[in-house]
Amino acid sequence: MASLLASAVEMKDGVVPPRLYVAVQTEIIGQDADNDISHIFVVRSTPSGNQVKPILENSLLQLSHALALGAAHAISLGIDRVCWREDLEYAWT
Repeated sequence: MASLLASAVEMKDGVVPPRLYVAVQTEIIGQDADNDISHIFVVRSTPSGNQVKPILENSLLQLSHALALGAAHAISLGIDRVCWREDLEYAWT
């Protein structure tokens, strides 16, 4: 699991996602990571668009914990890639 976590890719503009992956999105809330809200999905890219299957939605999890949970799900599903994104709309800087 450590190698899967270490190879997790941040989804930025210009990054091409793999065809099958576990996606972790975390909404950063304020400055305290204990307030962050995370979502985990399985995403499969097809010629007709993305198929998205929710694993976990609106859970009070900081990014590092959500990544670990996403990696565990990826392993259990035989998926070899985890991608993540932070939503900074409600973050305090």
